[in-house]
Formats: sequence, C-alpha cells, structure tokens
Amino acid sequence: MLKARTNILHLLQYPIVLCAAVIVGLVYHLPSALAFTNLVTNPDAETANFTGWTKVDGGSGWVISGFSHSGAYGFLSSYEWGTLTQNIDLLAVGYAAATLDSTPIIDFSTWVAGYDSFSGTDDPYSVTVTLEGASHNQISTFSTDEQVASGTWTNIPHSFTDYGTGVRYINVELRGKDSIWWLGQYGATFDDTSLTITTETTSPTITTFSPLDNSSGFLTTNNLTLTFDETVAVGSGNLIIYRASDNTATATIDVTDGQVTGSGTTVITINPTVILTPGTNYYVQFPSTAFHDSSANNSAGIADTTTWNFTTKSSSRLITPTIKDYSITNLTVTNQLDSSINLTWHNGPDVIFNQIFISTDNSQTWTAISDFLTSETFDWQINPAYLGQEISFKAVATDLAVELATATSNPLSLANPEPLTPASEITAINTTVTPTTGVSPFNGQLEIIDAVAPDTFIRAVNYDTVYLVDEIGQRHPFINEQIFFTWADSFDVIQTVSDATLATLPLSFPLPPKPGVVLVKLQTDPHVYAVALDSSYNAFLHEITTEEIAAQLLGTNWNDYIIDLPPTLFHYFDQGNDLTGQEQLDRSIMKTRTNLVNQP
Repeated sequence: MLKARTNILHLLQYPIVLCAAVIVGLVYHLPSALAFTNLVTNPDAETANFTGWTKVDGGSGWVISGFSHSGAYGFLSSYEWGTLTQNIDLLAVGYAAATLDSTPIIDFSTWVAGYDSFSGTDDPYSVTVTLEGASHNQISTFSTDEQVASGTWTNIPHSFTDYGTGVRYINVELRGKDSIWWLGQYGATFDDTSLTITTETTSPTITTFSPLDNSSGFLTTNNLTLTFDETVAVGSGNLIIYRASDNTATATIDVTDGQVTGSGTTVITINPTVILTPGTNYYVQFPSTAFHDSSANNSAGIADTTTWNFTTKSSSRLITPTIKDYSITNLTVTNQLDSSINLTWHNGPDVIFNQIFISTDNSQTWTAISDFLTSETFDWQINPAYLGQEISFKAVATDLAVELATATSNPLSLANPEPLTPASEITAINTTVTPTTGVSPFNGQLEIIDAVAPDTFIRAVNYDTVYLVDEIGQRHPFINEQIFFTWADSFDVIQTVSDATLATLPLSFPLPPKPGVVLVKLQTDPHVYAVALDSSYNAFLHEITTEEIAAQLLGTNWNDYIIDLPPTLFHYFDQGNDLTGQEQLDRSIMKTRTNLVNQP
C-alpha cells in the first residue's frame, strides 16, 4: 500500500514546481577556457519543463523540483523507476561525418543526489550513455549500472576515446527512483547534464614535393607526389599542371579521379594521363578543398606559380608519335537464366587487355569484377550481394596501368529472391566449400577461395561485418557486437577469409540474439521478450508482461539481461505466447549486458 508523506522543512528547502513559465532560447556551455557547446537540450531543468527529454514515468512520475545542484531546478524521480532519455543526432547538430570518424574526445557529465536524505536511506539511480552508429547500432557504452545517491550532490563524469569510426548518434539515459515506496516524488534527482565534443583543428601540411620545388631534370614518365605530415583524404576540386611559359593548363585533374591515388595515407600520388613535354617548365596549383585530414581540416592548397614549379628533362632525340586505335564499342549485356550475365563488346585493333567493372551508385564508383581479359566476352556469376539493386557495367580497354577507353551499359535491376525463412541454431554437417580461385569484389584481384565449414564465424580481409555460415553455405550477418556475443564469447573464433570467398557465399537474413541467452526489447517499445525456437528453427518472441513475472523467472536483477534490438530485426520473429512465470529459463547460459563483450 502506498503512503503519502510530507516533511515541512524538506518542502520549504526544495519546493516542487507544479507550474512554471517556459524559458526558451537557452544555449549551454561548459565552463572551460574553450567554449564547447553542450549538446544536451535542457540539461538543468531551468526551462521548468521536460523539453528535449523523452520521459518514462514511474510511480507518481517525474517532476521539476527546487532541489538542484545549481540554478533553480532539478529533475526529481518517484517511487518506481523512471527514465529520462535524449538521443542526439550529431550530423543534424552540425558535425561532419569525417570529424566524427576522427574519434574526437566525447565528454559526458551529470550530477545526482538523493532527495530523500532525511530518511537515512539512499536513492537508486543509473546513468547510461551510448555512442551509436547510423542505424543506432551500439559502438561504445558507459554505464554506472545501479548505484545509490546520498543527499550530497555527486558528479558522474566519463570521457569516450578511441571508440572507432561510425558514431552518428549519442543516447543519454538517466534512471532514478525513491528507495522507499512512498507516494509522491522523493527519489534520485539529476541536474546539470552535459555532453561535449572536442575536435582537432590543425590543418595538414605538405612536408615534401616530388619533384622538388624549383628543380630540373624531372623525367616525364615519373609520377608527381605530395607528402603530408598526417594522413589525408581527397576532397574536391581540380589539380592543374600549368605550362609556365604561357600559363596554359596542360593537365586538369579532378582529385577524385583515378589519376590521383593515396587517399587515406600520408602520400598523394598524381599520375597524369597527359605526357609532359621534355625541357619545359611547369607549376602546379590546387584548391584548399583538395585534401583534408580525418577531422575535415583542409590543407592550405597552392594558388601561386612559385610554391611548386619544376622543369622536365630535355629529350636527346625527336620521337614521331604513332596514332593508335584503343576504342571500345557495342557493349551488350545479356541475362542468362537469372544465374549469370554475359557481356560482349568490340575492341579497336590496338586493344590488348580488357577489364570489367560494376557500379551500384549510378556510375559514381566502380568495383572490378574480372581479372584482365584478352577476349571480347565475359560471363559474370550474379553475386547475391547485388540482388535488389540497380547496377551498371563498364568495359575498359587498358594497358594494365591506365584506362585507354571505356564503354558503359545502361542501368539494370536485379530482382530479389523470395524472402528466406529465419533459422537460428545452426547444425554442422560434413560438407565444406571446395577451395578454388575467384575475383575479389574489393580490388578485382584474383584470390584463393578459402574452405569454410558450416557453423563457422567468418569475416573478409577488407570488410568489417562478421557472419555465421549455415549448413547450406549461406552467410548470416551480425548487425552489432552485442548480438554476436550472444552466439560467441570471443572474437578469437572468427575465421578470416579472402574477399573472393565472401562473394561465393549467398547473403541471408541477419541473425537475432541467440535464443535463451538474453531478453530483448524494441528500441521504441518498452515491452520485454524472451526468444525461443520451434522444431523448424522459426524464431518466436514471448512477452514478459510484468516486472513480477520477470523477477520470478530471473530474480531481482532481471533487467540486466535485456538488450535493445533495432525495429528492422523484428519482422524476422513470430509472436509466441506470453510467459506466466512458471517457465524454467536456464540462467547458466544467459548473459547480462556487461557479459556481452570480447573474452579472449
């Protein structure tokens, strides 16, 4: 039975705000030498409302209270667990993807105190901050787990460093309640929550030119290189080589063109298709947007005629050029029984080698799918990874170094097969994929196709996704590390295979958490479920409808077994019967969230 209670001195010191005006237009900053913007909306309740927070009430619900760390107000919880959540879209608030992928320091802080300190008991609370990817997948998490707060304000700080690339959202969750079941609000109180990002602002600097500035004797067959003091990536704009005598542009090269390589390293190489004239003075210019570091800081660029100029070596003999026909025409694409695609084309008389490329982004980027060919035909076995996408093909005439001519097909769509029935437990049988060779979808090189046994965890050399191979040779991706660690205890079980191997294994549905290991809930739905399988390996969700039933099944710490699933996974499940509390769950195989980590 709930009992109402009051303490006159308590209420006079920390009055609960029942009605207050809304204060808008506040900007919050950390008190430091540099003003870093606080990304948390309404971090200290000074708006006198819950603007910016998603509120889940427990007991009598959250209120704005006069009990505060600073300022006038704080967020006060009640006699059952209540939650305040903010999910911050970092791209939407102005951070570039390149800046976020440079893993800047992310600092979090909040203050917590137990409101009901006069009773001699401390109030429970927990704080969880999660760095999330573009699909809200977990990348890194800080959690206090359940703690208790005294009547003295306590700071909860954390700094995220070296967390890897891909962070696009930050989720902040504050949970609190009263230690005693009393009507009203006397629980844990939060105030002055902050979240800041510290980014690097130093621009990359060129340390070496090749050829050296103001040098002579440069061979016209050599490449030009720029060496930077840090890793850089290509940006946008043209690199232009000018003839100094009349300021004529001899070569205009888009920095995203294949003539410019080395993005992601400290050395940028320029290999112009234009042959420079012997005994001629040149200078090079490019804009500041051409190259940038991982924090999106642009290099200075070159806009004058003296920073990088050089003279080519004089020729000792006159060479009469010969006109060659490297044309490539009449590219024809034919679908053969939905299993392969045949490409044919016509080469000019001087073409010796061809190579075939594929694009899934309207010809913006191309991936090699063949080795170098000496015939005018190629059969491509359809890779399941391309099903459901619009693709284009490009046939290239090449001398094994540069593209001499190209022919591009019109876009065509590859239809998806019928949806696959989910399966979870994978039973090994005595079959393996026969080793052979194939073309890497990453770089077009010929590679050994590795033998892969069923029930094996794999990842490819140049791809980060981990898969489980089933008994018919299909690969099932894991959408995040947390789900992977419901199936395995360590990354050590993963077999690394060639990129070409990946292309031979058809892509199937992503795996859900392993049945019996964790409880799950939808990120946007508070309902909690257990996962189970029937005899045909169909996955079912069984709702645990109350906290009392959850405690009967798993004890008072049942909440530690719950992990969030993205909504995209839920259509792989069927709805099963609700659990009543009489079922037997095998706790020996279950894992809490803190156990879902690498254990080498």
